[in-house]
Amino acid sequence: MDGAQALLYTAITRGSKPPLYKCRSIWENCLNMKKLNRVFLILYLLILMCFWGLTAFRLYRPNEDPFFYILLTIILFVVTVFSQFIFIISTGRIDLQRPKHKFLVIIPIAMAAIMMAFLVYGFLAAAIEFGNNSITEKRFNDMGFAWPVIVLWILWRILFLPLVINKDKYSIFRNLISTLIAGSLLELLPAVFMHLTVSKRGCFAGISTGMGVAFGLVVMVWSFGPGVILLFIREKYKAELREKTKNKEQKPL
Repeated sequence: MDGAQALLYTAITRGSKPPLYKCRSIWENCLNMKKLNRVFLILYLLILMCFWGLTAFRLYRPNEDPFFYILLTIILFVVTVFSQFIFIISTGRIDLQRPKHKFLVIIPIAMAAIMMAFLVYGFLAAAIEFGNNSITEKRFNDMGFAWPVIVLWILWRILFLPLVINKDKYSIFRNLISTLIAGSLLELLPAVFMHLTVSKRGCFAGISTGMGVAFGLVVMVWSFGPGVILLFIREKYKAELREKTKNKEQKPL
């Protein structure tokens, strides 16, 4: 093949690719999971800061010093991130395909169970106020807040055991976070409906339903943080599985 033929062959070969080929390559590069995960993490932190800022400044009055509410926003943000950090670290970040030590599972189960206890308590409080039965509402209020939450916390710790026993670290992390996100959605949707309905009854109505909405929102926003980290861990988990499979194939019989 002489020079002219080589040039003609190159031109035909390059021209044979459809125009969408380059666009698809650019799109695939934009969908790089590591870059997307970082973007999701930054967006989540911004949303978290805005969430606590709006929550704190709902209590703000024009004649008060706004510095206190700014400081309250920062404190709530730091406490949330720190608790998420404890949850993620206690679940495990390395050797994700290996089972987690039974003693170390206590921390993530305890944290997930207390949030599910808040969700159930908030839903029960909202449902009782929505039912508008004064006798039932009085009996529920007489129980107080601490004892029902403690009982629900112990119950959820037992219910979480099948999700973590004999599971690897990644599966434990995924199961707990999936349960928290699904639970917060299932609690929040009816709580919002009940709150909108009960709020029409009068000035002091809607306190318990508002508490149910607040619990659902807080648990949902909290769960989305580890949920974003789950995207990073999933890639690492797949890489560890590929490495483990590769080592098995290279191992001599």
